[in-house]
Amino acid sequence: MEWDHECQKAFDTIKAYLIQPPILVSPIPNQTLILYLTVRRQSLGCMLGQEDESTCTERAIYYLSKKFTEGESNYPEIEKMCCALVWVKQRLRQYTLYHTIRLLSKADPLRYLLDSPSSMRNIAKWRNQLTEYDIEYMDEEEEGPTWKMYFDGAANSVGSGVGAVLICPDGRRYPVAAKVDFSCTNNVAEYEACILDLQAAIDFRVKELEVFGDSMLTIFQTLGQWKTKDAKLVSYHEYLEELAKNFENISFTYTPRAKNQLADALATLASMVSISEGNIIEPLEIEVAEGPAHCNAIEASEAKPWYEDIKNFLQTGQYPSFADRCDRKTLRRLAIHYFLSGEILYRLAIDYFTKWIEAITLASVTAKAVAHFLRRDVIARYGVPVTIITDNAKNLNNKHGGGPLD
Repeated sequence: MEWDHECQKAFDTIKAYLIQPPILVSPIPNQTLILYLTVRRQSLGCMLGQEDESTCTERAIYYLSKKFTEGESNYPEIEKMCCALVWVKQRLRQYTLYHTIRLLSKADPLRYLLDSPSSMRNIAKWRNQLTEYDIEYMDEEEEGPTWKMYFDGAANSVGSGVGAVLICPDGRRYPVAAKVDFSCTNNVAEYEACILDLQAAIDFRVKELEVFGDSMLTIFQTLGQWKTKDAKLVSYHEYLEELAKNFENISFTYTPRAKNQLADALATLASMVSISEGNIIEPLEIEVAEGPAHCNAIEASEAKPWYEDIKNFLQTGQYPSFADRCDRKTLRRLAIHYFLSGEILYRLAIDYFTKWIEAITLASVTAKAVAHFLRRDVIARYGVPVTIITDNAKNLNNKHGGGPLD
């Protein structure tokens, strides 16, 4: 093989791609993020991205990787996936808390957490940590699945009916049948069956669909190989084409009746159903009890505020005369949340959010270690703070600390 112009052009294209790696971008607000999560025996890796609707391409936002601890490496694979998901969500909290996340992985950790009992190891903790996030799981292998649809219509002396079957990629079948309550030909029944199942597929949000039917007229007219001459079928044909626009990819294929037995049986059974005129549902007799449904006993108002007993207890240390042992215990428990300043009663409250502490243990508090702590455990997790107050020590006032603090 000789090195020609085409080989050089391909080589230059690869080289240009390698010297210009993808640039990390900021996420677009109110748009779904995509999380690719991979778990190995000793480590995990993930990529957080977002689809650019203008170019129909995915853009990288953040990359993360981690080595499992000795205990975590002994977890089963699905529990490693759960552990990895919790860790990634916490590390990328500034992104994942405010966006819907579409998770792509080989296993579904969300289903495992929902189906597992809370008494199992770490299940309750992981489940509680993921409740504040909006996560949707999507299997990598089922991205862009193709559904199948079989339809058939039947018109006979008894009546008319339609039947259809939707088959999802994993093999599950969703049968649909309906009675046609008006006189029609067999061709009209075939169109009714096809339209009924297309509407069901749209309700399932199917994007790729393969349609099979044993009506040559319906299939070949839809494919454009036959002309629609019957005036009764023109409106059906136009409506079917409108429904087909709801799918990204749809195909129509003729199949013999021997391979369409389930849809044929559904249509035949539906045609034999008799519909009675009038109201066939017997009315329910409901007895109405006389008297109030709910009674709420209240004490007579003494024109005193609800906190009067708490205030008196803080002032004098005395309990009300009617208080028993249980009442005194309750009053003491309530009083610890209040304090008096003069005649004004204040409620105690601890601002946990602004007083949150992030700390790590270090063998040596060096400038490089402090700068790494600020970037990884503060800015990467919670975003850039408005103000950072330091004691201006040497391990912060240096070239390493200047980057995060600028």
